[in-house]
Amino acid sequence: MNPFLGKFAIGHPRAADRQLCLPADQFDLWYGFIQGMDLGPILRDARAPGRSEWYYEHDVHTASQGRPLPRCEGVRTERSKYIRYKDTAPVEEELFDLAADPGEQTNLAPDPTHGPLLAEMRQRYASLRAAAR
Repeated sequence: MNPFLGKFAIGHPRAADRQLCLPADQFDLWYGFIQGMDLGPILRDARAPGRSEWYYEHDVHTASQGRPLPRCEGVRTERSKYIRYKDTAPVEEELFDLAADPGEQTNLAPDPTHGPLLAEMRQRYASLRAAAR
C-alpha cells in the first residue's frame, strides 16, 4: 500500500493501531497550512481521534494500458468504499466491504441484501460532496 494513502501506522511500524490518512494530512504534519488533518495528536497517542472517512474525486480519465480509471467520485471509510462513476447513464455505482474483500473484487451495490449500506454510503457521499464544494 502506498504509504501516503490509506492507513498510517501509529508509533512502531508493527503497531496494531492504524488510522486513515491522506497525503494532505502528512503534508499538513510537515508544513501545517493546508486542509489536511494534523497527524501530530495521532503520532503522540494512538487513541487520539483520527479521520473516519473521506470524499474523493478523480476528475481525469486515465487511459492506461492496464486498468484505465474513469472519472469517478466516492467515499472511503474504514470498512467500506463507495464509487460513483461520472460519465455513465444510468449512473454506475460500486460498493465494497474492505474487511471481507480488500482486493475490491466483489461489487455489492447490485445485491439487495446490501441495500441499507448502499443507502448509507450514498448519503455520506452526498453530504461530504456538498461540504467539499
